[in-house]
Amino acid sequence: MNIPININELEILRNTLYIHAKALNSVWNDKQYNYFLQNYVQPVTNDVQVAIDRLNDSIFALRIAVEELEDLAGKY
Repeated sequence: MNIPININELEILRNTLYIHAKALNSVWNDKQYNYFLQNYVQPVTNDVQVAIDRLNDSIFALRIAVEELEDLAGKY
């Protein structure tokens, strides 16, 4: 089953995570907050960014393939 992936949604979720994590800064001291960011937030946002980059690379490759197929189809 093909399910469309909205890359903007991933970016919004990544930003939302940072916004909510930033709110904890007022509750925790700097050491606790930095630990939380480094060990929980940053790994997740890094994974999301890697997924976004892979999707963008795949989309680019697929667009090139589609253009080549359309070009071939136009010749026949």
